[in-house]
Amino acid sequence: MVLNDEGIAAGWQVEHMPVPRVMAELILLPDGRVTIVNGAQTGFGLSGGSLTKDPIGQSDSDHPAFTPALCDPAAPLGKRFTQEGLPTSEVPRLYHSTSSLTPNGTILLAGSNPNLDVETHPYPTEYRLEWLSPPYMEKPRPTYTGLPKTFGYNAKITLDVDLPAGAKNVSGKLPTGHKNSASTCVFFVRLASTCV
Repeated sequence: MVLNDEGIAAGWQVEHMPVPRVMAELILLPDGRVTIVNGAQTGFGLSGGSLTKDPIGQSDSDHPAFTPALCDPAAPLGKRFTQEGLPTSEVPRLYHSTSSLTPNGTILLAGSNPNLDVETHPYPTEYRLEWLSPPYMEKPRPTYTGLPKTFGYNAKITLDVDLPAGAKNVSGKLPTGHKNSASTCVFFVRLASTCV
């Protein structure tokens, strides 16, 4: 649902992801799309193994979701989710995994410990790091000049921005952190711009 008058009037539109996924992290990208990483395809987000008939070690989830998904809210209904062209990991990232959008636009993937303590099986405590490069990393990026070294709160600044051919807008995005399917500092700012 888009949270404006038109979107609220239209109501919810149901879309299905390529695979089921629990305990995922959703990363809001600078281009307005959302990358969905980590998590499992079955079970639920709990560790302890006491709530299912079939716990996996001490975990209540199984079948890691190894391939990220990309959601484009602006795409037509039925075509918003894709995994096409996204790399498949070999690292299971279940409970206590994390992800973060980095300043250069890549996504850092880390962690996973679906058991109560450090374990070596069936899904071990995970220390390896991975970087995911979203599809926009291969496209030309805007360049700018005129950014002051410092500026005060609520200050108006003017930058000269050269947009790549076909670009229609500029956005601002701070790095974010995601853990246990919770996200911090997630917002997307489409910057006011004037073409000259």
